[in-house]
Parts: sequence; structure tokens; C-alpha cells
Amino acid sequence: MAYGQVETELPVGDRRGVIPSNEAARVRKIRAEEQWERVDSVVIGKGASTRSRGWFETWPDFAEANELQWFSGRDTAVGPAYTNQQTERTDWAQDIYHISVQMIAPPGIADLETNPNDALIMPLLFQQQLATQLALSVILADSDQVASAPADHFPGGFGTSYPLVSSSATPTTFAGNNGEPVVQNTWKFPEPIMLAAKAKITIRGQIDSPIRGLLAGLTGPGEKNVPTGNPQQPFRKMPNWYTIKITLRGPRYLQLRGARSSA
Repeated sequence: MAYGQVETELPVGDRRGVIPSNEAARVRKIRAEEQWERVDSVVIGKGASTRSRGWFETWPDFAEANELQWFSGRDTAVGPAYTNQQTERTDWAQDIYHISVQMIAPPGIADLETNPNDALIMPLLFQQQLATQLALSVILADSDQVASAPADHFPGGFGTSYPLVSSSATPTTFAGNNGEPVVQNTWKFPEPIMLAAKAKITIRGQIDSPIRGLLAGLTGPGEKNVPTGNPQQPFRKMPNWYTIKITLRGPRYLQLRGARSSA
């Protein structure tokens, strides 16, 4: 039975199935609290710019951007692994307690790379040096700045950790992650950001020197020629996508099912 319903299939005079109107009004204002994460990404790599606005095809494109943006202007066709927001504004409120930033580079495998930098140096430069020279600002309603710090001050708290660089003739480079893979190891607000329904939150980024000047003069990212084991098509190319993924975590408040209200 829907909340606020005043008639049931019970016999006339039997009021056990009726919710009083004042109780129905109270229930309509109740929201279910559930843990939630807003996720959005900026990607650099071949083919990325055709998937979303604010994604970049090459290192010079990325380095020369006036501003990077998360949670604003993203195309929803990029896939849920990169963003889970369909629009800039949501129909529900959220209390944001944590912010985390993941600097994700594909592992460099020298035997497979079309650009040697992807095996030798770029995973380390991207995940370590860029993290210290990428300034991030958290903005509410396009004007109220509630946090500002370099990206490495917002630890990832997810995924793998600890870098690995082999010293063989064909090196493999894995640059680890921004901080230990522990969810609690993230930026925490002493009091949550109380984001109202329909409100907008944006994270903006600016790349500083000297990493900006270096990236502006590089080629790539390249691709991997991955063996398939299929004699008819022995290799497939996979672009190296470098990703900066930001997560905002905290409970959201959803209207209860059946409690129909626009409030």
C-alpha cells in the first residue's frame, strides 16, 4: 500500500489499513541513508578526447589546458568505470566526508610499447611527480572553495600500492598508487560538506612547473602491441590511458519507496 493511502480492501468500518494523513506527510519527508561515492575521471591517451569533453589525446593537450575539471561537463558515455554521475546535479542530498585522488598509470612493459617513455619514465612521472604539482580546488556552487591542496594531499585509499621497477634489459615499470590502499587513508573533513539536492560540486585542477613544461614537449601516450595467441591476428593494440580518478564519499539521502514527494 502506498504511503498516504486512505482506502484499502478491508471491510467498511475497518481502519487497520489506513495511514493517517499527518503520518503520511511525515513519512514523505523521511530519507533513507546509504553510503555512496561520486566518481569522475580525467583521462589522457589515444582516443580519449573522442569519448568526453575534458579528456585529452596527448601530453601537450593535457599540459596546455587552462583548467582540468571533475564532476562538471562530463559525457555520460565514457562508462561507469570512469564516472557514475549522469548529470552535474543529483536529485538527492549527500554529506561528503572523504575525498580521494587516484593517479592511475598503465604498467610500462618495454617489449610491448610503441612509445618507450610509457615503459621507462611516464608511469613514475605521472603517479609521483605530477601528483605533487597538480593543484586541486573543491568548489561548491561555482564560487565557494572548501578545500585546496596538491593532489598528493588527497590520498587514493584504493587499489594497489608500492612501486616496482625491474632492472632487466626490457624493463617493466609499475608506479604503485597515491598512498596506501586503505579507504580511511583519504582527505577527511572535520565536518561533512552538506550538499543539498540539485546542488553542484566541482573539482578544478591546474598543472604547475616543471612537470607542465616537460609534458608539453613530449609525444604520446602510445599504445601496447599485445600478443593475442591468434595466428590470424597475432597482435591487438591497446592505448595507454593515464587516468586521474577522484572520489567523493559519504552517505546520500534517498526518498523512501512509495513516499512520493517533490520536497
